Amino acid sequence: VPRLVALTLSPLGSLRLPPVTMPPTPQPCGRTPLIGIMILLSTADGFLPPAPCARSLFQRQHLTCDRPSPRRPCSAPLFGKKKNRRRESSGEILNVERIRPKRGPASKVDLVAVEAAERALLKIEAAEAAELAASLLTEAEKEASEAAKRQEQEEEKFELEGFFPVEFAIEADGDLIGLRLDVAVQSLLTKWSAGDEDGDVDAPEISRQTALALIAAGRVRIISQGHVSRTLRAATRKGARLEAGQTVVLLLPPDDDDGSALLSDPVLSPPETGLGEIIPEDIPLAVLFEDEEVLVVNKAPGMVVHPAPSGHNTGTLVHAAAFHLTRRSTHGPGEYYGDNADMDMDEPEGARPGIVHRLDKGTSGAIVVAKTRRSHARLCEAFKMRKVSKTYLAVTVGDPGIGTIDKPVGRHPVHRQRMRVVPPTGRKGAAPGRRAISHVETLATDGKLSVVAVRIETGRTHQIRVHLLDRGTPIVGDDVYGVGVKNGRRGAGAERPLLHAARLELDHPVIVDAEGDAERMVFVAPMAPDMAAIVEGIWRGAREEMPEYFD
Repeated sequence: VPRLVALTLSPLGSLRLPPVTMPPTPQPCGRTPLIGIMILLSTADGFLPPAPCARSLFQRQHLTCDRPSPRRPCSAPLFGKKKNRRRESSGEILNVERIRPKRGPASKVDLVAVEAAERALLKIEAAEAAELAASLLTEAEKEASEAAKRQEQEEEKFELEGFFPVEFAIEADGDLIGLRLDVAVQSLLTKWSAGDEDGDVDAPEISRQTALALIAAGRVRIISQGHVSRTLRAATRKGARLEAGQTVVLLLPPDDDDGSALLSDPVLSPPETGLGEIIPEDIPLAVLFEDEEVLVVNKAPGMVVHPAPSGHNTGTLVHAAAFHLTRRSTHGPGEYYGDNADMDMDEPEGARPGIVHRLDKGTSGAIVVAKTRRSHARLCEAFKMRKVSKTYLAVTVGDPGIGTIDKPVGRHPVHRQRMRVVPPTGRKGAAPGRRAISHVETLATDGKLSVVAVRIETGRTHQIRVHLLDRGTPIVGDDVYGVGVKNGRRGAGAERPLLHAARLELDHPVIVDAEGDAERMVFVAPMAPDMAAIVEGIWRGAREEMPEYFD
Protein backbone atom coordinates (compact mmCIF):
# COMPACT_ATOMS: atom_id res chain seq x y z
CA VAL A 1 0.00 0.00 0.00
CA PRO A 2 2.77 2.61 0.71
CA ARG A 3 4.27 1.95 -2.68
CA LEU A 4 0.92 2.50 -4.38
CA VAL A 5 0.40 5.76 -2.46
CA ALA A 6 3.88 7.01 -3.38
CA LEU A 7 3.28 6.08 -7.00
CA THR A 8 0.05 8.07 -7.05
CA LEU A 9 1.69 11.17 -5.57
CA SER A 10 4.79 11.06 -7.81
CA PRO A 11 5.09 13.17 -11.06
CA LEU A 12 4.78 9.93 -12.91
CA GLY A 13 1.48 9.20 -11.32
CA SER A 14 -0.17 9.47 -14.69
CA LEU A 15 1.21 6.05 -15.53
CA ARG A 16 -1.28 3.38 -14.79
CA LEU A 17 -0.50 -0.27 -14.35
CA PRO A 18 -2.48 -2.72 -16.40
CA PRO A 19 -5.42 -4.02 -14.49
CA VAL A 20 -4.93 -7.32 -12.78
CA THR A 21 -7.74 -9.73 -13.53
CA MET A 22 -8.30 -12.25 -10.84
CA PRO A 23 -9.91 -15.61 -11.66
CA PRO A 24 -13.50 -15.67 -10.55
CA THR A 25 -13.08 -19.07 -9.09
CA PRO A 26 -12.83 -19.02 -5.35
CA GLN A 27 -9.46 -19.69 -3.87
CA PRO A 28 -9.08 -22.71 -1.74
CA CYS A 29 -6.80 -20.82 0.61
CA GLY A 30 -7.21 -17.43 2.18
CA ARG A 31 -3.49 -16.59 1.57
CA THR A 32 -3.68 -16.76 -2.21
CA PRO A 33 -4.70 -13.09 -2.94
CA LEU A 34 -1.97 -11.74 -0.77
CA ILE A 35 0.65 -13.87 -2.50
CA GLY A 36 -0.56 -12.67 -5.90
CA ILE A 37 -0.30 -9.03 -4.95
CA MET A 38 3.22 -9.56 -3.70
CA ILE A 39 4.19 -11.30 -6.94
CA LEU A 40 2.67 -8.47 -8.95
CA LEU A 41 4.52 -5.81 -7.02
CA SER A 42 7.76 -7.66 -7.32
CA THR A 43 7.41 -7.85 -11.10
CA ALA A 44 6.58 -4.11 -11.41
CA ASP A 45 9.56 -3.05 -9.33
CA GLY A 46 11.85 -3.12 -12.33
CA PHE A 47 10.20 -0.26 -14.29
CA LEU A 48 8.82 1.91 -11.47
CA PRO A 49 10.80 5.11 -10.68
CA PRO A 50 12.30 5.55 -7.28
CA ALA A 51 10.00 7.06 -4.72
CA PRO A 52 10.79 10.68 -3.93
CA CYS A 53 11.15 11.90 -0.43
CA ALA A 54 8.28 13.95 1.01
CA ARG A 55 10.48 17.02 1.55
CA SER A 56 11.59 17.24 -2.09
CA LEU A 57 8.38 16.54 -3.97
CA PHE A 58 8.37 20.04 -5.53
CA GLN A 59 12.12 20.29 -6.22
CA ARG A 60 12.56 19.73 -9.94
CA GLN A 61 16.31 20.09 -9.92
CA HIS A 62 17.22 17.66 -7.19
CA LEU A 63 15.19 14.58 -6.25
CA THR A 64 16.60 12.81 -3.24
CA CYS A 65 15.72 9.53 -1.68
CA ASP A 66 16.98 7.59 1.20
CA ARG A 67 17.31 4.49 -0.91
CA PRO A 68 20.04 4.66 -3.59
CA SER A 69 19.09 3.96 -7.17
CA PRO A 70 21.12 1.71 -9.39
CA ARG A 71 20.73 4.10 -12.36
CA ARG A 72 21.36 7.65 -10.93
CA PRO A 73 22.03 8.82 -7.41
CA CYS A 74 19.19 10.89 -5.99
CA SER A 75 21.61 13.61 -4.80
CA ALA A 76 23.00 14.30 -8.35
CA PRO A 77 21.34 17.17 -10.32
CA LEU A 78 19.23 16.31 -13.30
CA PHE A 79 20.79 18.94 -15.53
CA GLY A 80 24.22 19.23 -13.92
CA LYS A 81 27.29 20.10 -16.00
CA LYS A 82 30.19 17.79 -16.20
CA LYS A 83 33.15 19.18 -14.34
CA ASN A 84 36.44 19.39 -16.15
CA ARG A 85 39.30 17.43 -14.79
CA ARG A 86 42.57 19.30 -14.58
CA ARG A 87 46.13 18.15 -14.06
CA GLU A 88 47.30 19.17 -10.61
CA SER A 89 50.82 20.13 -11.72
CA SER A 90 50.04 22.27 -14.77
CA GLY A 91 46.26 22.84 -14.57
CA GLU A 92 45.74 21.33 -18.05
CA ILE A 93 42.22 20.13 -18.78
CA LEU A 94 42.34 16.39 -19.29
CA ASN A 95 38.84 15.61 -20.55
CA VAL A 96 38.54 18.42 -23.09
CA GLU A 97 37.20 17.38 -26.46
CA ARG A 98 39.57 17.95 -29.33
CA ILE A 99 37.88 19.43 -32.41
CA ARG A 100 39.61 18.64 -35.62
CA PRO A 101 39.37 21.31 -38.35
CA LYS A 102 37.25 20.31 -41.24
CA ARG A 103 38.88 20.22 -44.57
CA GLY A 104 37.16 22.30 -47.24
CA PRO A 105 36.55 21.19 -50.72
CA ALA A 106 39.48 21.24 -53.13
CA SER A 107 40.02 24.61 -54.94
CA LYS A 108 39.33 24.65 -58.66
CA VAL A 109 40.94 28.15 -59.29
CA ASP A 110 43.77 28.37 -61.81
CA LEU A 111 46.64 29.97 -59.85
CA VAL A 112 48.71 30.59 -62.95
CA ALA A 113 45.95 32.67 -64.49
CA VAL A 114 45.54 34.67 -61.27
CA GLU A 115 49.25 35.51 -61.11
CA ALA A 116 49.22 36.61 -64.75
CA ALA A 117 46.25 38.90 -64.07
CA GLU A 118 48.05 40.44 -61.07
CA ARG A 119 51.17 41.14 -63.17
CA ALA A 120 49.06 42.81 -65.85
CA LEU A 121 47.33 44.97 -63.21
CA LEU A 122 50.68 46.06 -61.76
CA LYS A 123 51.86 47.09 -65.21
CA ILE A 124 48.73 49.19 -65.73
CA GLU A 125 49.18 50.91 -62.34
CA ALA A 126 52.86 51.69 -63.11
CA ALA A 127 51.89 53.21 -66.45
CA GLU A 128 49.21 55.37 -64.82
CA ALA A 129 51.67 56.55 -62.12
CA ALA A 130 54.24 57.52 -64.75
CA GLU A 131 51.61 59.41 -66.72
CA LEU A 132 50.48 61.27 -63.58
CA ALA A 133 54.08 62.21 -62.68
CA ALA A 134 54.64 63.53 -66.20
CA SER A 135 51.48 65.64 -65.98
CA LEU A 136 52.52 67.03 -62.58
CA LEU A 137 55.95 67.92 -63.94
CA THR A 138 54.29 69.66 -66.85
CA GLU A 139 52.06 71.65 -64.43
CA ALA A 140 55.12 72.67 -62.34
CA GLU A 141 56.90 73.86 -65.45
CA LYS A 142 53.80 75.78 -66.50
CA GLU A 143 53.55 77.37 -63.05
CA ALA A 144 57.22 78.35 -63.13
CA SER A 145 56.86 79.89 -66.55
CA GLU A 146 53.74 81.78 -65.51
CA ALA A 147 55.52 83.04 -62.38
CA ALA A 148 58.41 84.24 -64.51
CA LYS A 149 55.98 86.05 -66.81
CA ARG A 150 54.26 87.70 -63.83
CA GLN A 151 57.61 88.80 -62.48
CA GLU A 152 58.58 90.28 -65.83
CA GLN A 153 55.27 92.07 -66.07
CA GLU A 154 55.63 93.46 -62.57
CA GLU A 155 59.20 94.54 -63.23
CA GLU A 156 58.04 96.26 -66.41
CA LYS A 157 55.28 97.95 -64.45
CA PHE A 158 57.70 99.31 -61.86
CA GLU A 159 60.13 100.35 -64.57
CA LEU A 160 57.33 102.29 -66.24
CA GLU A 161 56.62 103.96 -62.88
CA GLY A 162 60.28 104.92 -62.55
CA PHE A 163 61.48 102.14 -60.19
CA PHE A 164 64.10 99.49 -60.79
CA PRO A 165 64.38 96.26 -58.74
CA VAL A 166 67.75 95.93 -57.01
CA GLU A 167 68.47 92.52 -55.46
CA PHE A 168 70.61 91.90 -52.38
CA ALA A 169 71.43 88.27 -51.54
CA ILE A 170 71.59 87.38 -47.85
CA GLU A 171 74.69 85.24 -47.45
CA ALA A 172 75.19 82.74 -44.66
CA ASP A 173 78.26 84.54 -43.31
CA GLY A 174 76.94 88.05 -43.94
CA ASP A 175 76.28 90.75 -41.36
CA LEU A 176 72.55 90.90 -42.18
CA ILE A 177 71.67 87.46 -40.81
CA GLY A 178 69.08 87.78 -38.04
CA LEU A 179 68.54 91.51 -38.47
CA ARG A 180 65.11 93.07 -38.54
CA LEU A 181 63.86 93.95 -41.98
CA ASP A 182 63.75 97.71 -41.33
CA VAL A 183 67.32 97.70 -39.97
CA ALA A 184 68.55 95.65 -42.93
CA VAL A 185 66.77 97.94 -45.40
CA GLN A 186 68.39 100.95 -43.74
CA SER A 187 71.83 99.38 -44.14
CA LEU A 188 71.18 98.34 -47.75
CA LEU A 189 69.88 101.80 -48.65
CA THR A 190 73.02 103.35 -47.19
CA LYS A 191 75.22 101.05 -49.28
CA TRP A 192 73.17 101.69 -52.40
CA SER A 193 73.27 105.48 -51.96
CA ALA A 194 77.08 105.25 -51.64
CA GLY A 195 77.28 103.56 -55.04
CA ASP A 196 78.91 100.44 -53.59
CA GLU A 197 76.78 97.54 -52.38
CA ASP A 198 79.72 96.17 -50.40
CA GLY A 199 79.71 99.25 -48.17
CA ASP A 200 83.36 100.16 -48.78
CA VAL A 201 82.58 103.79 -49.63
CA ASP A 202 81.59 106.18 -46.86
CA ALA A 203 78.17 107.77 -47.36
CA PRO A 204 75.62 109.57 -45.22
CA GLU A 205 73.49 107.05 -43.36
CA ILE A 206 69.89 106.70 -44.46
CA SER A 207 67.50 107.25 -41.55
CA ARG A 208 65.33 104.51 -40.13
CA GLN A 209 62.24 106.52 -41.00
CA THR A 210 63.21 106.40 -44.67
CA ALA A 211 63.55 102.61 -44.51
CA LEU A 212 60.16 102.32 -42.79
CA ALA A 213 58.62 104.58 -45.42
CA LEU A 214 60.04 102.36 -48.18
CA ILE A 215 58.51 99.27 -46.52
CA ALA A 216 55.17 101.01 -46.03
CA ALA A 217 55.15 102.01 -49.71
CA GLY A 218 55.36 98.33 -50.71
CA ARG A 219 58.76 98.70 -52.35
CA VAL A 220 60.57 96.03 -50.33
CA ARG A 221 60.23 92.37 -51.38
CA ILE A 222 61.69 89.13 -49.99
CA ILE A 223 62.33 85.97 -52.03
CA SER A 224 62.93 82.86 -49.92
CA GLN A 225 65.42 80.18 -50.86
CA GLY A 226 64.02 77.27 -52.88
CA HIS A 227 60.84 79.02 -53.97
CA VAL A 228 59.94 78.21 -57.57
CA SER A 229 57.89 81.40 -57.82
CA ARG A 230 59.84 84.63 -57.74
CA THR A 231 56.80 86.88 -57.79
CA LEU A 232 57.61 90.19 -56.16
CA ARG A 233 55.26 90.38 -53.20
CA ALA A 234 55.49 93.26 -50.78
CA ALA A 235 57.05 92.55 -47.37
CA THR A 236 54.84 94.18 -44.75
CA ARG A 237 56.42 92.92 -41.49
CA LYS A 238 59.10 95.40 -40.56
CA GLY A 239 60.19 93.19 -37.65
CA ALA A 240 60.75 90.06 -39.77
CA ARG A 241 64.19 88.50 -39.27
CA LEU A 242 66.31 87.80 -42.33
CA GLU A 243 67.62 84.28 -42.97
CA ALA A 244 70.43 82.88 -45.05
CA GLY A 245 69.52 82.21 -48.65
CA GLN A 246 66.88 84.92 -48.88
CA THR A 247 67.00 87.73 -51.40
CA VAL A 248 65.87 91.25 -50.54
CA VAL A 249 64.55 93.22 -53.50
CA LEU A 250 64.37 97.02 -53.21
CA LEU A 251 62.41 98.97 -55.80
CA LEU A 252 64.64 102.01 -56.25
CA PRO A 253 64.93 104.78 -58.80
CA PRO A 254 67.26 104.05 -61.73
CA ASP A 255 70.89 105.14 -61.56
CA ASP A 256 71.73 108.50 -63.10
CA ASP A 257 74.66 110.90 -63.08
CA ASP A 258 73.06 114.00 -61.59
CA GLY A 259 70.94 112.27 -58.95
CA SER A 260 67.72 113.82 -60.20
CA ALA A 261 65.86 110.50 -59.93
CA LEU A 262 66.80 110.14 -56.26
CA LEU A 263 65.77 113.71 -55.49
CA SER A 264 62.44 113.20 -57.24
CA ASP A 265 61.64 110.04 -55.28
CA PRO A 266 58.83 110.94 -52.84
CA VAL A 267 59.95 108.27 -50.32
CA LEU A 268 63.73 108.56 -50.36
CA SER A 269 63.59 112.38 -50.65
CA PRO A 270 60.37 113.45 -48.92
CA PRO A 271 59.12 116.99 -49.45
CA GLU A 272 59.75 119.68 -46.89
CA THR A 273 57.52 119.48 -43.86
CA GLY A 274 57.09 123.20 -43.52
CA LEU A 275 59.06 123.25 -40.26
CA GLY A 276 62.08 125.01 -41.71
CA GLU A 277 61.06 128.35 -40.25
CA ILE A 278 59.38 129.12 -36.93
CA ILE A 279 56.96 131.99 -37.40
CA PRO A 280 56.24 133.76 -34.08
CA GLU A 281 52.59 133.77 -33.07
CA ASP A 282 50.97 136.08 -30.54
CA ILE A 283 49.73 133.47 -28.09
CA PRO A 284 49.46 134.50 -24.41
CA LEU A 285 51.96 132.80 -22.10
CA ALA A 286 51.83 132.59 -18.30
CA VAL A 287 55.50 133.21 -17.49
CA LEU A 288 56.66 131.88 -14.12
CA PHE A 289 60.36 132.81 -14.44
CA GLU A 290 62.75 134.19 -17.01
CA ASP A 291 66.35 135.29 -17.27
CA GLU A 292 69.03 135.25 -19.95
CA GLU A 293 69.36 131.45 -19.80
CA VAL A 294 65.92 129.89 -19.19
CA LEU A 295 62.22 130.57 -19.56
CA VAL A 296 59.68 128.79 -17.32
CA VAL A 297 55.99 129.02 -18.27
CA ASN A 298 52.70 127.55 -17.09
CA LYS A 299 51.47 125.77 -20.20
CA ALA A 300 47.76 125.99 -20.82
CA PRO A 301 45.79 122.78 -21.47
CA GLY A 302 45.23 122.00 -25.13
CA MET A 303 48.53 123.53 -26.31
CA VAL A 304 51.03 121.35 -28.17
CA VAL A 305 54.65 121.82 -27.05
CA HIS A 306 56.44 121.83 -30.42
CA PRO A 307 55.52 121.46 -34.12
CA ALA A 308 55.56 118.04 -35.74
CA PRO A 309 54.96 116.59 -39.21
CA SER A 310 51.69 115.08 -37.95
CA GLY A 311 49.94 118.41 -38.53
CA HIS A 312 50.73 120.62 -35.52
CA ASN A 313 52.60 123.30 -37.44
CA THR A 314 51.03 126.31 -35.73
CA GLY A 315 49.75 127.30 -32.32
CA THR A 316 52.45 125.46 -30.37
CA LEU A 317 54.46 126.53 -27.36
CA VAL A 318 57.47 127.03 -29.63
CA HIS A 319 55.57 129.60 -31.75
CA ALA A 320 54.31 131.35 -28.63
CA ALA A 321 57.82 131.41 -27.07
CA ALA A 322 59.26 132.80 -30.32
CA PHE A 323 56.82 135.72 -30.20
CA HIS A 324 57.41 136.34 -26.50
CA LEU A 325 61.20 136.26 -26.71
CA THR A 326 61.41 138.47 -29.78
CA ARG A 327 58.64 140.96 -28.92
CA ARG A 328 58.03 141.07 -25.15
CA SER A 329 61.02 139.68 -23.26
CA THR A 330 63.24 142.06 -21.29
CA HIS A 331 66.00 139.45 -21.00
CA GLY A 332 66.78 139.05 -24.67
CA PRO A 333 65.65 136.52 -27.27
CA GLY A 334 68.49 134.08 -26.64
CA GLU A 335 70.30 132.02 -29.25
CA TYR A 336 67.36 130.28 -30.84
CA TYR A 337 65.19 133.21 -31.92
CA GLY A 338 65.61 136.71 -33.29
CA ASP A 339 68.07 138.17 -35.76
CA ASN A 340 71.05 136.50 -34.10
CA ALA A 341 69.50 133.05 -34.16
CA ASP A 342 71.82 130.35 -35.47
CA MET A 343 69.48 127.37 -35.81
CA ASP A 344 69.99 124.63 -38.36
CA MET A 345 66.62 123.00 -38.99
CA ASP A 346 68.36 119.76 -39.99
CA GLU A 347 69.56 119.31 -36.40
CA PRO A 348 67.47 117.17 -34.03
CA GLU A 349 66.33 120.22 -32.05
CA GLY A 350 65.61 122.21 -35.22
CA ALA A 351 61.81 121.94 -34.95
CA ARG A 352 61.80 122.29 -31.15
CA PRO A 353 64.37 124.98 -30.30
CA GLY A 354 65.07 125.18 -26.57
CA ILE A 355 62.62 122.47 -25.57
CA VAL A 356 64.05 120.33 -22.77
CA HIS A 357 61.06 118.21 -21.78
CA ARG A 358 57.46 117.87 -22.89
CA LEU A 359 53.93 117.76 -21.52
CA ASP A 360 50.98 116.09 -23.18
CA LYS A 361 48.57 118.27 -25.10
CA GLY A 362 45.84 117.97 -22.46
CA THR A 363 48.24 118.38 -19.51
CA SER A 364 48.81 121.81 -18.05
CA GLY A 365 51.57 123.07 -15.77
CA ALA A 366 55.19 124.15 -15.44
CA ILE A 367 57.62 123.58 -18.31
CA VAL A 368 61.12 124.97 -18.82
CA VAL A 369 62.53 126.28 -22.11
CA ALA A 370 66.27 126.84 -22.60
CA LYS A 371 67.31 130.08 -24.31
CA THR A 372 70.93 129.15 -24.99
CA ARG A 373 72.70 126.04 -26.17
CA ARG A 374 74.69 125.85 -22.97
CA SER A 375 71.56 125.86 -20.83
CA HIS A 376 69.90 123.37 -23.12
CA ALA A 377 72.75 120.87 -22.79
CA ARG A 378 72.98 121.20 -18.99
CA LEU A 379 69.25 120.95 -18.43
CA CYS A 380 69.01 117.87 -20.64
CA GLU A 381 71.80 116.28 -18.62
CA ALA A 382 69.99 117.12 -15.37
CA PHE A 383 66.80 115.44 -16.58
CA LYS A 384 68.79 112.43 -17.73
CA MET A 385 70.54 112.09 -14.35
CA ARG A 386 67.20 112.49 -12.51
CA LYS A 387 68.23 115.65 -10.75
CA VAL A 388 64.90 117.29 -11.50
CA SER A 389 61.87 116.79 -9.22
CA LYS A 390 58.40 116.94 -10.79
CA THR A 391 55.14 116.77 -8.84
CA TYR A 392 51.74 116.52 -10.51
CA LEU A 393 48.18 116.95 -9.31
CA ALA A 394 45.50 114.68 -10.77
CA VAL A 395 41.81 113.93 -10.31
CA THR A 396 41.16 110.18 -10.47
CA VAL A 397 38.14 107.89 -10.49
CA GLY A 398 38.44 106.07 -7.20
CA ASP A 399 41.07 106.29 -4.48
CA PRO A 400 44.59 105.08 -5.43
CA GLY A 401 45.77 105.44 -1.82
CA ILE A 402 49.40 105.98 -0.86
CA GLY A 403 52.29 104.04 -2.31
CA THR A 404 54.99 103.67 -4.94
CA ILE A 405 54.35 102.26 -8.39
CA ASP A 406 57.51 100.75 -9.86
CA LYS A 407 56.46 99.10 -13.11
CA PRO A 408 58.07 99.31 -16.56
CA VAL A 409 56.25 101.24 -19.26
CA GLY A 410 56.48 100.40 -22.95
CA ARG A 411 54.60 100.86 -26.17
CA HIS A 412 51.43 98.86 -26.69
CA PRO A 413 52.02 95.93 -29.10
CA VAL A 414 48.77 96.56 -31.00
CA HIS A 415 47.81 100.21 -30.44
CA ARG A 416 51.11 101.85 -31.30
CA GLN A 417 49.99 105.31 -30.18
CA ARG A 418 49.38 104.08 -26.65
CA MET A 419 51.65 103.00 -23.82
CA ARG A 420 51.09 100.25 -21.28
CA VAL A 421 52.56 98.60 -18.20
CA VAL A 422 54.71 95.81 -19.63
CA PRO A 423 54.01 92.47 -17.90
CA PRO A 424 56.99 90.58 -16.41
CA THR A 425 56.60 87.72 -18.89
CA GLY A 426 55.62 89.10 -22.26
CA ARG A 427 55.54 87.46 -25.62
CA LYS A 428 58.79 86.46 -27.28
CA GLY A 429 60.41 89.34 -29.15
CA ALA A 430 58.32 92.04 -27.45
CA ALA A 431 59.98 95.16 -26.12
CA PRO A 432 60.77 94.76 -22.39
CA GLY A 433 59.76 98.32 -21.50
CA ARG A 434 61.64 100.95 -19.49
CA ARG A 435 61.59 101.33 -15.76
CA ALA A 436 59.12 103.92 -14.47
CA ILE A 437 58.69 105.02 -10.85
CA SER A 438 55.74 107.04 -9.53
CA HIS A 439 55.01 107.98 -5.89
CA VAL A 440 51.25 108.36 -5.35
CA GLU A 441 49.48 110.05 -2.43
CA THR A 442 45.75 110.74 -2.11
CA LEU A 443 45.14 114.23 -0.72
CA ALA A 444 41.32 114.13 -0.54
CA THR A 445 38.41 111.99 -1.75
CA ASP A 446 34.62 112.17 -1.74
CA GLY A 447 34.13 108.43 -2.22
CA LYS A 448 33.93 108.64 -6.03
CA LEU A 449 36.65 111.05 -7.14
CA SER A 450 39.99 111.78 -5.52
CA VAL A 451 42.60 114.55 -5.59
CA VAL A 452 45.98 112.86 -5.95
CA ALA A 453 49.57 114.11 -5.82
CA VAL A 454 52.04 112.15 -7.96
CA ARG A 455 55.81 112.65 -7.81
CA ILE A 456 57.74 110.93 -10.58
CA GLU A 457 61.39 109.93 -10.67
CA THR A 458 61.36 109.02 -14.34
CA GLY A 459 59.76 110.77 -17.27
CA ARG A 460 58.36 108.06 -19.52
CA THR A 461 55.72 108.86 -22.08
CA HIS A 462 52.24 108.89 -20.47
CA GLN A 463 53.80 107.45 -17.31
CA ILE A 464 51.33 108.85 -14.75
CA ARG A 465 48.28 108.07 -16.87
CA VAL A 466 49.43 104.48 -17.44
CA HIS A 467 50.39 103.86 -13.81
CA LEU A 468 47.10 105.18 -12.45
CA LEU A 469 45.18 103.08 -14.97
CA ASP A 470 47.15 100.02 -13.89
CA ARG A 471 46.20 100.79 -10.30
CA GLY A 472 42.52 100.77 -11.28
CA THR A 473 42.00 104.53 -10.81
CA PRO A 474 42.22 106.25 -14.21
CA ILE A 475 42.42 110.02 -14.55
CA VAL A 476 39.11 111.82 -14.98
CA GLY A 477 38.51 112.87 -18.59
CA ASP A 478 41.20 110.61 -20.06
CA ASP A 479 39.71 109.13 -23.23
CA VAL A 480 42.83 107.09 -24.05
CA TYR A 481 43.64 105.46 -20.70
CA GLY A 482 40.18 105.36 -19.18
CA VAL A 483 36.47 105.24 -19.94
CA GLY A 484 35.98 108.71 -21.37
CA VAL A 485 32.17 108.92 -21.10
CA LYS A 486 32.16 107.55 -17.57
CA ASN A 487 35.00 109.80 -16.48
CA GLY A 488 33.42 112.85 -18.10
CA ARG A 489 30.03 112.26 -16.43
CA ARG A 490 31.55 111.77 -12.99
CA GLY A 491 33.98 114.64 -13.48
CA ALA A 492 31.30 117.25 -14.25
CA GLY A 493 32.03 117.18 -17.97
CA ALA A 494 35.83 117.28 -18.06
CA GLU A 495 36.99 117.79 -21.65
CA ARG A 496 40.59 116.71 -21.04
CA PRO A 497 42.63 114.55 -18.66
CA LEU A 498 42.68 116.39 -15.35
CA LEU A 499 46.46 116.24 -14.91
CA HIS A 500 48.56 119.27 -13.94
CA ALA A 501 52.35 119.69 -13.53
CA ALA A 502 52.09 121.64 -10.29
CA ARG A 503 55.68 121.79 -9.03
CA LEU A 504 59.08 121.78 -10.76
CA GLU A 505 62.42 121.75 -8.90
CA LEU A 506 65.75 121.97 -10.74
CA ASP A 507 69.22 123.47 -10.57
CA HIS A 508 69.89 126.63 -12.54
CA PRO A 509 72.15 125.70 -15.46
CA VAL A 510 74.50 128.69 -14.91
CA ILE A 511 73.90 130.49 -11.61
CA VAL A 512 75.69 129.12 -8.52
CA ASP A 513 75.34 129.98 -4.85
CA ALA A 514 78.00 131.21 -2.40
CA GLU A 515 79.34 127.71 -1.89
CA GLY A 516 79.80 127.14 -5.60
CA ASP A 517 76.86 124.76 -6.00
CA ALA A 518 74.18 125.26 -8.58
CA GLU A 519 71.30 127.35 -7.32
CA ARG A 520 68.21 125.27 -6.63
CA MET A 521 65.01 126.74 -8.07
CA VAL A 522 61.41 125.78 -7.28
CA PHE A 523 58.52 126.73 -9.56
CA VAL A 524 54.84 126.35 -8.63
CA ALA A 525 52.16 126.56 -11.33
CA PRO A 526 48.49 127.26 -10.45
CA MET A 527 45.87 124.92 -11.83
CA ALA A 528 43.71 125.79 -14.80
CA PRO A 529 40.18 127.03 -13.94
CA ASP A 530 38.40 123.84 -15.13
CA MET A 531 40.51 121.58 -12.92
CA ALA A 532 40.51 123.98 -9.96
CA ALA A 533 36.70 123.98 -9.89
CA ILE A 534 36.49 120.18 -9.80
CA VAL A 535 39.19 119.96 -7.12
CA GLU A 536 37.27 122.39 -4.90
CA GLY A 537 34.10 120.33 -5.43
CA ILE A 538 35.90 117.25 -4.12
CA TRP A 539 37.98 118.96 -1.43
CA ARG A 540 36.23 121.85 0.29
CA GLY A 541 39.33 123.15 2.02
CA ALA A 542 41.69 122.79 -0.93
CA ARG A 543 42.16 126.52 -1.47
CA GLU A 544 43.08 127.04 2.18
CA GLU A 545 45.36 123.98 2.32
CA MET A 546 47.35 124.72 -0.86
CA PRO A 547 46.65 128.28 -2.01
CA GLU A 548 49.72 128.34 -4.29
CA TYR A 549 47.95 126.04 -6.73
CA PHE A 550 44.99 128.40 -7.19
CA ASP A 551 44.94 131.76 -8.96
